[in-house]
Amino acid sequence: MKNVFRQYLDNLKDIVVVIQNEKVIYINRIAKYTLNLSDDIGVEKFLTYFDEESKEKILLALGLSHEGHAQNDFDVYLMLNKVTQGFCKLSKIFIDKKVAYLLNIVLLPQGYKILNENDIKIKGEVSSIKNIAGGIAHNFNNALASMSLAVETLKFFIEKTPKAIDLLDKILQLSLKMAKWTNQLLSYARLGKYISKELDINEIILNAIEEINENKPVEIDIVHKFEKNLIPVKGDPTQLKKAFMEIIQNGIEAINEKGRVLIISKQLIEEPIDNKNKYKIRPCVKITIQDNGCGMDKEIMSRIYEPFFSTKFQGRGLGLSAAYGVIDNHGGDIYVESELEKGSKFDIFLPCVEEIQKVDLKSTQKIPENQYVLIIDSDDNMQFILKAILESYEYKVLQTHSLVDALSISKTDKKFKLIFLNSTSIPKKELLIFSYIQSNQPESKTMVLMNYGDTETKSALSGLNISRIVHQPFDQNELVEEIIEILR
Repeated sequence: MKNVFRQYLDNLKDIVVVIQNEKVIYINRIAKYTLNLSDDIGVEKFLTYFDEESKEKILLALGLSHEGHAQNDFDVYLMLNKVTQGFCKLSKIFIDKKVAYLLNIVLLPQGYKILNENDIKIKGEVSSIKNIAGGIAHNFNNALASMSLAVETLKFFIEKTPKAIDLLDKILQLSLKMAKWTNQLLSYARLGKYISKELDINEIILNAIEEINENKPVEIDIVHKFEKNLIPVKGDPTQLKKAFMEIIQNGIEAINEKGRVLIISKQLIEEPIDNKNKYKIRPCVKITIQDNGCGMDKEIMSRIYEPFFSTKFQGRGLGLSAAYGVIDNHGGDIYVESELEKGSKFDIFLPCVEEIQKVDLKSTQKIPENQYVLIIDSDDNMQFILKAILESYEYKVLQTHSLVDALSISKTDKKFKLIFLNSTSIPKKELLIFSYIQSNQPESKTMVLMNYGDTETKSALSGLNISRIVHQPFDQNELVEEIIEILR
């Protein structure tokens, strides 16, 4: 297979296998991860992951059985940790002038059922859009990160030219706005979850409300009724906050003049699961966001999570689509009820953490003397910014451009509070060295900067005790907050 074709298939987020002469000659990265398979295995081995009916459908499609009518698109069931439904699209291709079959298998979210062939087609189109969204966002990341860092660096050197500072600030604002759009694309493509820790969902919603209150119309009130002492949710605080902000903002924009958005939180632990309980996981947290705005008819409701669909003049872009992507990526779900002139209600469900581990992140302590931070980054601009931030908090900063040099530094008598690795600027072949650096500094916390969807780096660092992963592009203030929080 051509290298470009392989690269494209490896970046897809669905299972892709190519079969030729009754052998699997190619399997993409996500398939290798999901099915634990390698290239060049027999069809029989590949089919062990499917139930009997699905096996027969695949054999028919491959022309290896004649006991029925062959289809190119059909639903399948995979026997993984649990029975997982998906749908398979089979295409005939030619490799080295010989016929081969490409199977694209999309795994469906838990609880979703394929109803008909049109449903399969729609889900396939949505999956393709997500892949495109993830690819576009990935290509924007490096450019945006470099752009914002370059502007920040220039501001340090331009002191007596106010007009130049104003222009640089304008460029920085635009780059951060682009970063927000990119993050929405990544959220919609289910690639936006990169921090996983226990969270008080009430606190996340309060943070979202506080940020929205800065710009909302005074005639509209945001009212909340929270159940106290909720079981924690495990997830990414930044992504979840953005998801709640999008849904709350949607409610505000649905109100013409005066009105209110009501937010209710409660936990479901032992409540019976029946037809009224759409979300089946227990324990879980249920968040209801309800407005008394203009409401929606059935046609609009069916399209609210569609990218760039909006009834507003300027549009909301990927707002609700991104919110849906974030909630789905955290194992949750959203259900909406609405009626024209009677407002809308969003019910959001998120699974809870069963074992509660409370960590006080707000405790403050004086920084001991000679607290060292090691920065491993070949990007001089990034090093300049990080050093300025850390030295302002009285940390002593050591910098190096390579993991090889960092390994030598890690063997000295210095004890590092934090080791920061910018994996986007380090050759992949060096990443193994990072494990030796960690072993030399067992008490050090680690923060790794990487690109979204960088499965190669993620795989290389798997099994290591990484304290925090940050993805590009990032908001400068958010990065500072992450660094300071991890150093506490």
